[in-house]
Amino acid sequence: MQITLEASDAHTLEQMLKSLPSTWRAGEAGAGNAHFRLTTIDAVSYGLDRDGIAVASGPRDATLETFDRLLRRHIAASAPEHVFVHAGTVAHQGRAIVMPGLSFSGKTTLVAALVRAGASYYSDEYAVLDASGLLHPYPKPLSIRLEGDQGRQTDHDVSRLGGVAGVDPIPIGLVVSTHYHPGAEWRPTELSPSETVLELVPHTFPIGDRLAASLEVLGRAVGSVITLKGERGDADETAALILERFPGHP
Repeated sequence: MQITLEASDAHTLEQMLKSLPSTWRAGEAGAGNAHFRLTTIDAVSYGLDRDGIAVASGPRDATLETFDRLLRRHIAASAPEHVFVHAGTVAHQGRAIVMPGLSFSGKTTLVAALVRAGASYYSDEYAVLDASGLLHPYPKPLSIRLEGDQGRQTDHDVSRLGGVAGVDPIPIGLVVSTHYHPGAEWRPTELSPSETVLELVPHTFPIGDRLAASLEVLGRAVGSVITLKGERGDADETAALILERFPGHP
């Protein structure tokens, strides 16, 4: 996969490079399968183009967030050997906990709570599955939204939470389908493997032109896992209850 990045200044390009996966490598300049360009419009505004088409404009930080989101979606949709599920992921006792969810569903807050409770961090963005169904890390700082501001995020390295990042591919041990609701109690129902696949499909890339292959990977990944679904309240309380339900918990 080739991606071309262009910016009007070195600092902005440096910020764009932070959105790339940690395994990226520089190549020769030339035509890639996606070209992102972020340039100044005036003293306070930036414009973002993708493949020569304007897709966003506004303050630099907000435009960088849009670039980050579009780049990650492009990577997820274009990876030839992996299936990406929009989800938070951590590891516990050698197996993964996968929490699918849309933005604003509270998955990053729950990931952070699980890390504080002793789980290893894998991603707050994607569960990356290989053909055998193993989950791989997609390392990036946790993008935690500022309290009282649903539009802005601030990045936190996992070490600031007292946690560590996982590095090895691992099987999934638990899927948690939940969203935050103030005052809710964690009283989940348990889903079957087929119900779990259906729960993951809306959050999966690619699913269109590679539907059959993606469904096969999802089936392998969750064929024998426990899946819990329900509303949650406080993240730290829910994290402790999730770990109690984890297979093999003493």
